[in-house]
Amino acid sequence: MQDPDGSREDQIAHLEAARAIDPDDTEVLMTLGSIYQSLWRADDAYAVFSRVVELDPTHATALGQAVDAALSLARWDRYDDLKSWLLRLADEAEASPEAERVLVFSLQAMPVGYEKIARAARRSAAAMAPPSPPARIFSGRPAGRRPRVGFILPYTTWHSLPMVLKPVIEALDCARIEVWGYGTANGEKTEFAKAYQAAFDRYTLVPGNKPDLAAERIAGDHVDILFDVSGHTSCTCLPVLAHRAAPVQVHGLGYSITTGGSFVDYLLTDRYFMPPELARLNSEAGVFMPHSFMIAPPIERKPTPSRRALALPETAFVLANLNHPCKFEPVVFAA
Repeated sequence: MQDPDGSREDQIAHLEAARAIDPDDTEVLMTLGSIYQSLWRADDAYAVFSRVVELDPTHATALGQAVDAALSLARWDRYDDLKSWLLRLADEAEASPEAERVLVFSLQAMPVGYEKIARAARRSAAAMAPPSPPARIFSGRPAGRRPRVGFILPYTTWHSLPMVLKPVIEALDCARIEVWGYGTANGEKTEFAKAYQAAFDRYTLVPGNKPDLAAERIAGDHVDILFDVSGHTSCTCLPVLAHRAAPVQVHGLGYSITTGGSFVDYLLTDRYFMPPELARLNSEAGVFMPHSFMIAPPIERKPTPSRRALALPETAFVLANLNHPCKFEPVVFAA
């Protein structure tokens, strides 16, 4: 990823200067690592986050980011150490809220049981919930008004989530329902972002860093069903749902397994991906699609390029992982 205005390179220069003064300042290291990560400089990010873990093995954010960077690089030399640290944090009875948030996503890249992931999700969701959840009184839908369905998303850049959602939103029957979109990321002016936002009957930015205010806005819009697609990811919208923004709240697609939140009523899934022995561990009621819950837009078929054009050997077997690299780890590779 490029840095067109050079602003992040300037930040790196200042942070590296601060690091030279105090090499063990974890706050400087974490900021530096985050910038490296945003620029997809995984080698640099891995070195910085690994250093923070060496200084503080209980630093959950650094640990999660080090695992992410290591898997992105297929750096498996410390994989067992990083995995054991993550699992030890997951088994702690009183991990910090920040540790919970990091663990619940990072554990999915590990060969661990769903029960452990579901437990981490419940603890993470509990840490998001406000001390005194709002006692909202949702008035019934006025006669004649179509049901209002809201979708909340942390970004509208060219990413798999909005890319998949856009044709779905466009295909919904607007004669029967109103479809409102909510975003927590400002300043996205790309053509794709504009086209995605235009697919909704109405699109509104809400303050993701102020989930209580975002929830008030959505509740004030009288949304009947709020659909979250972010789950326990780095740009989660779940804190907005934790403030009960709508009378019915649903999760699916982007994270796709249990959120562990009592404030999420339904999980969109299917019985192949979520068989009964796993579904019993979920905090949500299941909405089981008859085939697959995973939506895929129509694909424009193009001629297959030659191996030479892709700089691939003519006879080698090629493995392609088109997901985030963290899902490509030793156990999967060994299979």
